[in-house]
Amino acid sequence: MSIDGLPLFKSSTKQLWPILIWVESLPEAPVMLVGLFCGQTKPGLVEEFLGPLVEDFNRLQETGLRFGDKVVRLLPSAFVADSPARAFAKGTVYFNAAHGCLKCTCVGVHLNSEHKMIFESVDAELRTDDGFKQRVDKDHHKPWRSPLEKLKNFNMIDGVPYEGLHQFDRGVTLKLVLGLYEGIFENFDKWSPRQKEAVNTFLIKTRLPSEVNRPMRSFRYRHFWKATEFRSFLLHISIAVLKDFMSFDAFNHFLCYFCSVTIFNSTAHKHLWPLAEKFLYNFVKNFPQYYGRAHMISNVHNLLHVSGDVNMFGAVPEYSAYRYENFLLIVRRYVRSGTHVVTQVAGRMQEIASVQVATNRVTQTYPRLKVNGAGIHVTADFVLLPNFKDQWFLTTDNGIIKFLEAKRISSLLCTVIGIQYEIWTEQFSASVDGDQLSSTDLHIYKIDENGQSRSVEIPHYAIKCKFVALRLPSTSFKHLDPQLSSSLISLTPLFHTFQ
Repeated sequence: MSIDGLPLFKSSTKQLWPILIWVESLPEAPVMLVGLFCGQTKPGLVEEFLGPLVEDFNRLQETGLRFGDKVVRLLPSAFVADSPARAFAKGTVYFNAAHGCLKCTCVGVHLNSEHKMIFESVDAELRTDDGFKQRVDKDHHKPWRSPLEKLKNFNMIDGVPYEGLHQFDRGVTLKLVLGLYEGIFENFDKWSPRQKEAVNTFLIKTRLPSEVNRPMRSFRYRHFWKATEFRSFLLHISIAVLKDFMSFDAFNHFLCYFCSVTIFNSTAHKHLWPLAEKFLYNFVKNFPQYYGRAHMISNVHNLLHVSGDVNMFGAVPEYSAYRYENFLLIVRRYVRSGTHVVTQVAGRMQEIASVQVATNRVTQTYPRLKVNGAGIHVTADFVLLPNFKDQWFLTTDNGIIKFLEAKRISSLLCTVIGIQYEIWTEQFSASVDGDQLSSTDLHIYKIDENGQSRSVEIPHYAIKCKFVALRLPSTSFKHLDPQLSSSLISLTPLFHTFQ
C-alpha cells in the first residue's frame, strides 16, 4: 500500500492524495488506485482518509477474494511512503522531531546554530508493535490514533519500511552529491571551477545502457535531478569520480555506503547482506568524523534500519516507491481542469478498466533476435546491441564479453558471438574491522579495451548480467583535460538483468 501527495497545478494549492495498492505475489500486475482524496491541503483527518481502506481490507482478510471456485486470501505486507506521509499515516511526529525515528527510540539533539535536528545514537533500543500501540514512547505519537493500528496482521513498525527512492536516491545520495560538489562538508576540499568542469564534461559524455531511460546530466542541473539520476550516479559513476576528491580513509568510508547499497539492490548478492549491514553500521557510526556532526540528519541515521527491512521484504527494488511514483504521473495526466478532479480521475480509470484485452494476443518469447539481426533481446528488459553502451555483459563463469552479433541455432537456442577479455582488475577494495570486500565480489571490474582478448561464441543461457560501461579518463579529475580519455573501462552490473 502507498500514499503520497500529488500537486496538480503551479498556480494552485489543489492536490490529490491517492491510495494505491500493488499485489506482491503478482509482480506483473499494475499498481491499482483504490482511493482518492482531493483538496487544498492534505487530508485533515487520517481516520477519514485511511479508515475505509482498513475496514475493507479487514473484511477481505476474513472472506478472501473469490475467482471462480477459488478463494484467495489477502494479507497486508508493507506501507510505502515518504517521511511526511509515513508520519501522517501512523499518527507520529515528523522525522525532524526529537522522537521522530520510526524504528528505534533514538532521541535527536537540536542544533540551534544549524537550526536542525541530528541523530547521533547508533545503538538505541528498537521499537516494537506492542510498544507502539501501548504508547510506550509518548513523545513519538500525535494525540490521535492511526486507523492502521486496527489493520489485522499488520505490524506498525516492521510493516513501514525505509524504501530506496527516498532513503537512498533522494536521501543520503542527494546529500552526499550536493554537499561534495557545493563544498559544504568542512573536511573535504572544495572543488575548483576547472575540476567541476572536468566532472561535468565526463557526466555529459557518459552514455548509459538503453534500459536506463533517463540520461545523465551535469551537476549544473543537480537541483533538478530526478531520483533515477542520483541512483545511476551512485551505482555506476560515483566510484570513478569521487575517489579523486577524497583521502584514502574517506573514500574507504564512502565505499561502506556504496557497497551496502549495491549489495542490498540485488538478490544475487544475498549472501553478502550480513556484511552490508556491518558496512552501513560503520558508515553511520563514523559519518560525523568525515562529514561533520551537523550533518547527522534523520536520513543518515535511518540507514541503520535498512538491513532489517531488506531481510523482511527482499532486495530494495522489491519494495521501492518507484512503481507508485510512476503511477502518480499517469494519474496526473487524467486531470484536465481544476473542477471535479476526483470525478475526472475515476472516470478515466473506469474507462481503462473496461477496455477488453484481446485473448489471442501474441506473447513474446525470449531470447529473441532483433528484426534487423543486429542484436538480441535476452529478456523483455535486457538487450545486447553492437554499440559501446549496450555490448558488455558477464557470463555465468564470470567471463567479461564484448558483444558483436547473435544468431539463432534452433527455436530454443541462440548463441552470442563476442570478444572475451582475459585480464581484468578490481576497481577498489573496501575493509571494515578486518572484513575485506573486493569490487570483483560485486562483479565490478576494470579492463583495458586494448588488452589481451579472444573471440568466443556462447549460448544465451550462459549470460549472467549486463554491464554499465564507462570510459575512464586518462588522468585524475583534479588534473583532467576533458578531451583526453584512456582505453580503461569501468564495468558495473545492471541489477535488473541478473539471470
